[in-house]
Amino acid sequence: MKVIKKNVYYCDFCKKKSLNSLKKHEGRCTQNPNRRCGMCDIIDLNPILDEFESRFVLCVTAPEVDHVDGVISESIEPTWKDEFTLQDIREAVDNCPACMLAVIRCLGLNYWYFQGRFKYDFKAARDDWWDATNKENLRREICY
Repeated sequence: MKVIKKNVYYCDFCKKKSLNSLKKHEGRCTQNPNRRCGMCDIIDLNPILDEFESRFVLCVTAPEVDHVDGVISESIEPTWKDEFTLQDIREAVDNCPACMLAVIRCLGLNYWYFQGRFKYDFKAARDDWWDATNKENLRREICY
């Protein structure tokens, strides 16, 4: 029997793991607020994240104890200071699908307590973005 020990690498931001280095992944991970976008080259999302994060607070409701089962339940609900939508996020990141996904994930807008308010189809948005980018590049080539 042969035993081989290998290193397993874990992303510091998400749950991704690999037998190969994740250095490139971590630089573009959508849960890394200091990421460099591979689509639009936005380098720092922190100002955008800070602006949106200041517009809501997550409040934990008082725990309810079921004396029969001993179950403790509590819920988390957003309290809005200044509501925003997906369109507001889209405008803040200049319509970049990867940056939109990063904002949604970094702020936790994809969790159940937002009740599906920020459902986002990244794959469809990415395909539309590439179609538009490719058409624009083709138009520029034809003009020259």
